[in-house]
Amino acid sequence: MRMIIACAFAMLLAGGVVCRADNLCHDAAEGKDYHVVIEEYMNMLNSGMSKEDMAVFYNNRGYADYKEGLCDQAIVDYNMAIALNPNLVDAYSNRGNAYSNKSLFDPAIDDYTKAIGLSSKDVNAYNNRGIAYHKMGLDDQAIDDFDKAVSLAPTNAIAYNNRGVSYYRKGSYQQAMADYNIAIGLDPAFAYAYFNRAAVYHDKGLYDLAIADYCRTIELDPKNVNCYINRGISYRKKGLYDHAIADYSKAIDLDSKSVIAYNNRGIAYRNKGLYDLAIADYSRAIALEPKFVNAYTDRGNAYYDKGLYVQAEADFTKAIELDPTFGYPYLRLLNVVWMLKRDDTAAVSQLRKYVSFSDTAGVVFAVAAYYTSAGKISEQSVLAQISKSKDEKRRGEMLCEAYFFLGVKRLVDGNKQGAAEYFAKSIETDAADCDEYYGSKAMLSGGQEPNK
Repeated sequence: MRMIIACAFAMLLAGGVVCRADNLCHDAAEGKDYHVVIEEYMNMLNSGMSKEDMAVFYNNRGYADYKEGLCDQAIVDYNMAIALNPNLVDAYSNRGNAYSNKSLFDPAIDDYTKAIGLSSKDVNAYNNRGIAYHKMGLDDQAIDDFDKAVSLAPTNAIAYNNRGVSYYRKGSYQQAMADYNIAIGLDPAFAYAYFNRAAVYHDKGLYDLAIADYCRTIELDPKNVNCYINRGISYRKKGLYDHAIADYSKAIDLDSKSVIAYNNRGIAYRNKGLYDLAIADYSRAIALEPKFVNAYTDRGNAYYDKGLYVQAEADFTKAIELDPTFGYPYLRLLNVVWMLKRDDTAAVSQLRKYVSFSDTAGVVFAVAAYYTSAGKISEQSVLAQISKSKDEKRRGEMLCEAYFFLGVKRLVDGNKQGAAEYFAKSIETDAADCDEYYGSKAMLSGGQEPNK
């Protein structure tokens, strides 16, 4: 199983909430006390003014609410502004932002579209509609809107950054990188552009360049929790586990409820063979997010490495309960049953059921078919199937996983020497992204055997 990197690399920026430029709006934008701003708005609304001016003030009071995170109240004020002046572009754009913050993307897109209809050169409306499309998973439409924003404002670093985010999710790394480079060229202090460019470097295996960009992000934004997590991931990829642990710990200092930071620190501890610390972190992640499947699987792996098979059994069972489509816990659960020398009928039945609706490609299916074939499928056929992969890196990872699972079967069948051979082959793949790489190390160093 590949190591879990559960953190959102790409961060989107809105192009700035559009608001009429009067003093109160400026006060709200600059952080003047919310209650003072609202009281002043109320005084003005009661002072008598034209419908157009009232619309502007409702719009701006809505903006003050929005800045405080009071999106429902903001929407009420934007509704009033629009009722008073149906041609007030800013009110539609601002209400769209409030809807988007509530993940109500369809009405948000409607509002941005109305704003664009009233002002075809509204850069912010195009940019923010692009963000809404992106959040809906509609990256082609998002890119079209970011294209328009860039054409209207060629020096708008935010639009380039956001288009890069959509290109990144489509796997168009070259175009994403080009956009992030432009964004950084336009604004060398744009933290999110460095953060997002680091994700491209990371995915391309250029970990030193990724780390350099994460370091620059932290210089510009020292409280960016996700940046510490992601830099920790890049450090872990380089085998710098202490650096990774330090970054995850910093993330936890900044956000004591960061499930991802605890889980990833647990992974780094397990990589170092510090199983008790790993289990403590996985347990904290589970306490914070009881339905976090990865934490149960990861903790189960750590328990397994320690030879605590009963505890591992409970975690793999829970992982299957939470996500029946996740294949690895089925294999691990059967491994545990074998190591406990229990009747495996139920575990084999579960695995067969999984095989019946799973993808026929990949390690899980190949090993599951072998485990449930009652000797009709050979080890060599499993390895031959995996060796067909044209992706050298992925082929190495799959062989790492396969040798581990085949080694476990050899061990429970009493072939200790053959099991050790396969665990060694798993490690020889140098696929340090795989749980099974560390599982094989644990099996060789700890000498785990089936219960007597």
